[in-house]
Amino acid sequence: MAEARDLVIATTLHGNVPEALRLAHLIAGGVTTGVSRGRA
Repeated sequence: MAEARDLVIATTLHGNVPEALRLAHLIAGGVTTGVSRGRA
């Protein structure tokens, strides 16, 4: 459990969301709307 927490903390660059999840959210938003807001 501590290893998972340490991994999440190490991969979190902005806010409280791990980078991989943040990028997946941005990509999914662009795919569904067809528009990028340029906030990456």
